[in-house]
Amino acid sequence: MARDGSGNYSLPEAAFVAGTVANSTAVNSDFSDIATALTASIAKDGQTTPTADLPMGGYNHTGLGAASAASDSISLGQVQAEAFVWCGTAGGTADAITLSPSPAITAYAAGQRFVWYAGASPNTGAMTVAISGLAAKTVLSDGVMTAGAHAANKLYMGIYDGTNFQITHIAISKFDSLVDDTSPQLGGDLDLNGNNIDFPTTANISDCLDEDSMSSDSATALATQQSIKAYVDSGDASSITLMTPVTVSSTSVDFTIPSGVKKVTVMFSGVSTNGTGHYLIQIGDSGGVETTGYLSTAEGGGLAAAATTGFIVFRTPAAADTHSGAVDLYLANSSSNTWVAKGLLTTDGGLVFIDTSTGKKSLSGELTTVRITSVGPNTLDAGELNVQYES
Repeated sequence: MARDGSGNYSLPEAAFVAGTVANSTAVNSDFSDIATALTASIAKDGQTTPTADLPMGGYNHTGLGAASAASDSISLGQVQAEAFVWCGTAGGTADAITLSPSPAITAYAAGQRFVWYAGASPNTGAMTVAISGLAAKTVLSDGVMTAGAHAANKLYMGIYDGTNFQITHIAISKFDSLVDDTSPQLGGDLDLNGNNIDFPTTANISDCLDEDSMSSDSATALATQQSIKAYVDSGDASSITLMTPVTVSSTSVDFTIPSGVKKVTVMFSGVSTNGTGHYLIQIGDSGGVETTGYLSTAEGGGLAAAATTGFIVFRTPAAADTHSGAVDLYLANSSSNTWVAKGLLTTDGGLVFIDTSTGKKSLSGELTTVRITSVGPNTLDAGELNVQYES
């Protein structure tokens, strides 16, 4: 019996006794059994081929040489160095590259991975790769292969999916070929997760709001195009308000002005009086219309007149004349509620007179009323008056 099944060896014959004649049959039996056991052992010079798996019992094969064929044992060092993945610089042509890993592969298998530097020329379109002289396989990058996707002198990794090699650019090989990406794109929504986009010389951007009213008045939020348009449109629509025209038939006409107004335009259209008193515009706040404290002048035809009881807008109109034009009132100082005036009125038809006017008046509070009247007062007996205001 060469071995006992557990690797232990013992001689088949009983031990020989010293001083006695050895039995040749027993000696030959021992020698024959030893020869059989040696034949079943592994020769260190590689002559013996194992006929079954060799369990290592938790021990290692040490001092392995570098594997160079697909059937060779591989060392941990070769695995760590990914020796069978690295292919150096690709050969072949720009659109049909070749790779030569060492050792060479003998067949493609799904999941195989290889890393290489592209050659000096980028691909011009569709591209193939042949590894270790095997059949060429189609190369894809995100499902397609556009011109320049396999850029010159760049580092690439390719994984075989069972049909094609899917490649990705994994590093920049030459820093002198760095270029700016002029059209970067996100693959999905950018979630700031409570953080900001840092602009070095301006406030950091924390959000983008679709807010038509802009009511949050944020210094760190951007606005959508739609909300900007809606805000501007609403401002255009509400900043200028035209009131209802009044056909005159009394000594004065009052218009009520809402809070927040910064400009008022008083419009005369064919207005006349039954006397010759100057036209006046008076303003007031919550305490009533004020009839004193105005600094006002009107001039036309080389003649001028002044008034302190209102903004004078036309000097001594003739009773038969009608007048048209406009007077603008501007809020010059919101703290002192100071208003200034400028106007231009002319007679309608016949002998034409044109008067320009200016003035200034401070109120005790915010403007609430604009009154059109005349010195006297005379009766405003023809035409229309109207007001428009701007916030």
